[in-house]
Amino acid sequence: MKDLTNLIFDLEKRLAQPEVRSDTQKMSALLADDFVEFGASGRRFDKQQTLRLLAKEHEFPPYEIHDFQLTTLSDNTVLVTYAIPARTAPDGALQPGSRRSSIWQQTDGGWQILFHQGTWITTENSTGRAYG
Repeated sequence: MKDLTNLIFDLEKRLAQPEVRSDTQKMSALLADDFVEFGASGRRFDKQQTLRLLAKEHEFPPYEIHDFQLTTLSDNTVLVTYAIPARTAPDGALQPGSRRSSIWQQTDGGWQILFHQGTWITTENSTGRAYG
């Protein structure tokens, strides 16, 4: 289980790397064909919309992943949850923290993300944990 947790953690980190995000081929391999994201903004994105948006993304503020947890849903499907603390964007703007969840599924070609959701954290301490 620890090996699987480390693998999926590494895949989530890969999704945040500018050189992966800007490469449509690499991102396409990580996103399932029926991928859906509910962004922290409340907007819904499918795979093609996501690939188009990321191809136009010029600057992406790096982030850390905190409180990463993996739950097995079936033999080939897992749910991961984690928090991203607030951070400063390259333009100096403050990016709020968020809670994230992803569903990953193992296919013949490897692990792909089926679903992702982000929710803004409006009040947080330095660990990224929201106050009650």
